Amino acid sequence: MAFFVHGAAGWTPVAHADGASPANNTYQAVRTETTSTLRIVEFFIGGEATASTVNRMSLRRLSTNGATPTNQVPAALNPLSAASGSQGYVAATTGPTIASTQHLGNFALNTFGGVVRWVAAPGEEIWATADAAPNGEVCLDSISGTGVVSTDIKFEEI
Repeated sequence: MAFFVHGAAGWTPVAHADGASPANNTYQAVRTETTSTLRIVEFFIGGEATASTVNRMSLRRLSTNGATPTNQVPAALNPLSAASGSQGYVAATTGPTIASTQHLGNFALNTFGGVVRWVAAPGEEIWATADAAPNGEVCLDSISGTGVVSTDIKFEEI
């Protein structure tokens, strides 16, 4: 088991309804590979807007995975860890489709300096596995608000 983080700095979320296909650089996603399983243990949203703006951010599963995503290798929290089999991305040749199911978490913040840090209690982590939709990828994006944010998704790969 090893811990990794995928970060996305200074991006502008766009409000997406369930069932939408978000445009590149308006969301942050993490995905597993066929042989990997990850569990999200923490995520952070930090507001960077230049004026008071309220965002309602949501962590959601995807009903269709992104096609040919521009993979970003997550950083290992322990430099002695093996490379991650999972990937993060913010862009794909064909974007993902957000599932029309219950959200895994909804979090509101004033992006004029506000922060949200969610940490899972032991045994209550959010899992993604085996790269097939809807269980192989999760997406952090806005359901309301467009204030600039920087985000981190920390996960354990099993």
